[in-house]
Amino acid sequence: MKKTWTETMKEYSTTFRYSPKEMAAIMHVHVNTYRKWEKGQSTPDKIRRRYYLSKIQHAFTADLNQQKMWLDNEIKKASEEKEE
Repeated sequence: MKKTWTETMKEYSTTFRYSPKEMAAIMHVHVNTYRKWEKGQSTPDKIRRRYYLSKIQHAFTADLNQQKMWLDNEIKKASEEKEE
């Protein structure tokens, strides 16, 4: 039985911690805060700066890894269905 687009998207949204929209919002906040520190608008604290950069990287890699795992599983499922 083939899944509809809506079902796939529902599965997607329950699989990952953040929806793409939420992800964008989180990134936006972190990047903007980081840029303010870069410009020196607020205290350019190196430790804080590093903290935000690591936050950004972590959010990206965590979500990308989850998406990759999900895709791998989908591919595996599809190939198993073909074999049957």
